[in-house]
Amino acid sequence: MIQQVDWSKPIQTRDGKPARLISDKLRGDYSHVVAVEQAGYEVLNGHERVLVVKPDGTSRHTPSDDIENTPIVVPRKAVGWVNVWFASWSGKYGAGYVYPTEEEAVAARSPLHTDTVQIEYTETLTSETNVRFKPTTEKELAMDKKTERPVLVTTAHRGVFFGYATDTEGDTIKLTNARNCIYWSKDVKGFLGLAATGPTAGCRIGPAATIELRNITCVAEVDAKAVSNWEAAPWS
Repeated sequence: MIQQVDWSKPIQTRDGKPARLISDKLRGDYSHVVAVEQAGYEVLNGHERVLVVKPDGTSRHTPSDDIENTPIVVPRKAVGWVNVWFASWSGKYGAGYVYPTEEEAVAARSPLHTDTVQIEYTETLTSETNVRFKPTTEKELAMDKKTERPVLVTTAHRGVFFGYATDTEGDTIKLTNARNCIYWSKDVKGFLGLAATGPTAGCRIGPAATIELRNITCVAEVDAKAVSNWEAAPWS
């Protein structure tokens, strides 16, 4: 159950889109009418979509459309550890997830990582919960299919792609920051190894682009440890 909404304060959808109350006098259980800002092209043109929700903010649709009060963001300095890789196709270094301890970062390293370094960064917290901004449990993320997540997608034309998707149902899947696996080496142990551990130094991974895939044959969740290996985009 979501927390009661204070309609006199700023509101947003559960996935962070700004919203505003239009009316609270609609007949029935879903009495509140809310306008929600859209993303991408639509927001640039001032487009909004309309939702009807209960007085407590519960949406008629997906959990990501539930309405909540906009959290007060409290920034603070934090220290963490990251694994660094060298992207040969761009000639630049990159880093993946921030780990709270050096031991956890080292445990997540792969042969593609060149170093593990300590960093200082600004962590955003909410004053109400004192946890990371937009707190969501792993179970909630798995249930909410509208949350962008890393996936491996294969097609009927034997294509193997990594990228980030918000919706993996239907005949077409849109991937952002997508990469194509041109070749994977034996140590990957098959295409599902690309989802479990990611590409290794002997693979060939193309540069990133936003794409739409059709004739889908498989969608696999990509492990967090594999994501940085994909982002490193090895090409041997």
